[in-house]
Order: sequence, then C-alpha cells, then structure tokens
Amino acid sequence: MGFSSILVETDSEAVVKAIFQEQTYPQLVETLIVDCKFLIRQVPNSKLLHTFREGNQCADFLANLGQSSPWSTTILNTPLEGMTTLLVRDANKVAFNRLR
Repeated sequence: MGFSSILVETDSEAVVKAIFQEQTYPQLVETLIVDCKFLIRQVPNSKLLHTFREGNQCADFLANLGQSSPWSTTILNTPLEGMTTLLVRDANKVAFNRLR
C-alpha cells in the first residue's frame, strides 16, 4: 500500500518475542511468524511494540475478534464497524480501565 512507516502494537508479549527471537515453532505457527516478519520488512520505518490492552483499545478489539474467527490471515483496508470510535479514542489517548 506504499506506507513509509507503521507502528504495530499488540497486547501479546509472546507475539513480540516470537517475531524478534529466532526459535523453532510448530509449522502452522511458524508460517504466520514468517509472514509477519516479511510484512514488517516491507515498510522501511516499522516498529512492533507490546502495549497493555488499556493502551490500545483497537488491538484489544482485534484480538477479541480473532478469538472467534477462523484461522486465516485477514487484511483490513478500512476499520471494522465499531473500530472507528476506538481509533479516535486511541489517537486522543483516552484512558481505559481494565475490567476483571
């Protein structure tokens, strides 16, 4: 899509470690990790960071969506219904309390 920079935030420390550490994983997981590494390298100024779910409501929204979706790669060209408000809140650093 021609991006020159991108910031990827995830609330999974395990994902960040898997991307940056050289380890062997089961085939299905390894394929996904290799795909992520490839995509990150396609953007010259890219960062992958861990954030608590309170710090990025969109990441939490997508993680929850992924729990109920079939196993596959999904590329979103526009925000899903319900994400626009979260994007605005994240951009404006609106506080979010964790519910237990």
